[in-house]
Amino acid sequence: MIEAGNDGWDENGDGTLQDHEKFVSVTRSGVTAIMTPWLDYAEFFCCDLGNKVVVELGGWDKSGNFSYCWSEQLIEDKVLPTYILPWPVTIKCTDRAWVEGLLTAAGKGAMDVTSSDYQSLVSAILTAQGGAQNVLVTMSGNDCKNTAVKATVSTNLHCEAGTVTVSYAYTKTTSKGDVTGSIGTVVITVQPVHEYNMMFPADLEGDCSNLRDTANVIDGGELSCDVLAVNVTDKRYNGATLNGAPVAECYKIFRTFTVINWCQYDERCGEPMQYAIVVPRDPNDNGTNWDDAGGVNVLVRDKDMDGDEEIYYEDEDGTVAYPNDEVNWANQGPKTVSDDDVYWYDERGESYPKTCAYASYGNNGDEYFAFMFTQYIFVRPGTP
Repeated sequence: MIEAGNDGWDENGDGTLQDHEKFVSVTRSGVTAIMTPWLDYAEFFCCDLGNKVVVELGGWDKSGNFSYCWSEQLIEDKVLPTYILPWPVTIKCTDRAWVEGLLTAAGKGAMDVTSSDYQSLVSAILTAQGGAQNVLVTMSGNDCKNTAVKATVSTNLHCEAGTVTVSYAYTKTTSKGDVTGSIGTVVITVQPVHEYNMMFPADLEGDCSNLRDTANVIDGGELSCDVLAVNVTDKRYNGATLNGAPVAECYKIFRTFTVINWCQYDERCGEPMQYAIVVPRDPNDNGTNWDDAGGVNVLVRDKDMDGDEEIYYEDEDGTVAYPNDEVNWANQGPKTVSDDDVYWYDERGESYPKTCAYASYGNNGDEYFAFMFTQYIFVRPGTP
């Protein structure tokens, strides 16, 4: 409540109210109202929004004669809000909590930027990756706190990699209804990470009852954001006989495993086997791949996150553990690494096969997404 003679504007900031700084009681055309002191300007406040305020203009001449005029003004806030958007950030698909949070945010629809959902699911990522100052900043148009900003999250992800778009829009409440507008978008890039293991079995020789199933080569092999699938094809060749008796193995099986990573393959590439790397059967060139329970281990990594995966081979015994000590092998035998700058060989004695230009999904379109390996199984005479 404003009281005439006791309230006013302390224009000179001296802590006191002079007479010319005080509110006064004024009667105009028989109507008494409390008016501000005479000022060089008319100032209004948020509590005046939507109300009609009387503005009086007075003037004096050199002889002291005074005259005035007045009008009734509807106070409106017509200043459109302006903002500074957060800048884009990048995360990895292996940042599981963040990716899952963004997927949750996408299902919540429009979120107020002051809500705990937005702060924990979206803003936390923007500030963690872009710094504490990487937030939506209001520059103007919200002096009376009559503007609300909401964010909507949409995802374009394949195997949890791709882009997440955060769209911002404002709604400003005015005396003539709500005014809405778009602020802009911020893109969060989710990088793919392709790291996985394949354990191809050693060659086998024995009778039928002792030959185990060797088809499971990828169980638990996905370490990051991949989905592996395996196709197993057997070619059987019966052994030779003399006078009805076998003179060699009863039969031979050449079992070919083709492993594909669905998170890198694109249907436009067609048959994946044409792009497959043929895994060397003896990459360490030690002359054996028989019955040693070792086979060939293939590890795909992208240590430097440049989109070109490194490929490691091992043909010794043991289970490969990762990520202990970068690439930690179960034994201490010699290792063969396919460098991602100078590609090594595959079993055909040539450089790696051509790549499919469509197999990108966030990388560089120069990816190897399929591997082939053939196991020899020789069945001797014995238990059928």
